[in-house]
Amino acid sequence: MLAMECIDRVHEHGGKVISFESFCGGIPAPECSDNPLRYKFSWSPKAVLQALLNPAKFMKDGKVIELPAGGGVLDSEFQIDFMPGFNLVGFANRDSTLYADVYGIAGDCKTVLRGTLRYKGFSSAVKAMKKVGLLSAEKSPLFNSAIGPDLTWVR
Repeated sequence: MLAMECIDRVHEHGGKVISFESFCGGIPAPECSDNPLRYKFSWSPKAVLQALLNPAKFMKDGKVIELPAGGGVLDSEFQIDFMPGFNLVGFANRDSTLYADVYGIAGDCKTVLRGTLRYKGFSSAVKAMKKVGLLSAEKSPLFNSAIGPDLTWVR
């Protein structure tokens, strides 16, 4: 794992990790990000979208930040500036605070954040989907047995 290699190398040279931020994500080439999400599903579409409804927790400048379930991560995107031409944003993934101990950086590290990369505009599109009920696990009256199969988002 690249993160552990980097952290171990810092420790081997007597250094301390005071901030750890790691973002990853399967994003399409810019010329292929040609839909409202600016994303191509490389795994389960349901899982990708439902993950955005999970709560998230991370540490920033020594303070624990908790984002609520139901889309809190969508309201707290991070501007990713290391490749400005790509216009990327990041979203916190679940509980990043657990990784301070896993990575052996708990004592000195004041920022611990693991997240997912997407193109700017992704959260606006997903928020619109959520607003009209497309991410709801509840049965929709639009899909009833009188006019078609009884379906839910969960299926």
